[in-house]
Amino acid sequence: MTKQVNRGRRQFLMLATFFLGPLVLAFIVYYGFDWRPAGSTRHGELLRPPAVLPDVALGQEVGGVVPTFRRKWSLVFIADDGCAAACQAVLYETRQVRKALSRERDRTQRVLLIAGDFDRATVELQHPDLIIVTGDTPAAQALSGILGNVERDYIYLVDPLGNLMMRFPRDTGMKEIHTDLQKLLKLSRIG
Repeated sequence: MTKQVNRGRRQFLMLATFFLGPLVLAFIVYYGFDWRPAGSTRHGELLRPPAVLPDVALGQEVGGVVPTFRRKWSLVFIADDGCAAACQAVLYETRQVRKALSRERDRTQRVLLIAGDFDRATVELQHPDLIIVTGDTPAAQALSGILGNVERDYIYLVDPLGNLMMRFPRDTGMKEIHTDLQKLLKLSRIG
């Protein structure tokens, strides 16, 4: 009888090891070593805690809707240099990201917060869907308390509730930003 009990225990331990072993190993590797699979879509950096942006009008009414940081996902870029070559490159990349979203494009908007002199007519001609907020507007003054302290070498993402929640380094490729944004839009029921 003890042979059968010992044999049953061995079989139980082997089955438990066979089924639970890979799960325990995966848990240790993933959480213990902060390892992420190569197919991960984590290119942006989450901001903790997210900053809540005020609900202010960002521009003129278009089609009966005043643009704000509410109701849409917003790609935000802050430029101090009058939108020189680096700023133009970022604007081009964010435009391509938005175009690549195809039918989800209407759930997003692009916002340029800019200080100083720049050729507004040229920027508006090249980027007709871009919302431009200059330093002399009430929106810029309302946002200066929060966005005045953020680093300038990033593209920021604001969720449809007005939370400044993620950032991408300026040199992040269009494909990486698109991948993260597409995943957020797929998982989000807001905006």
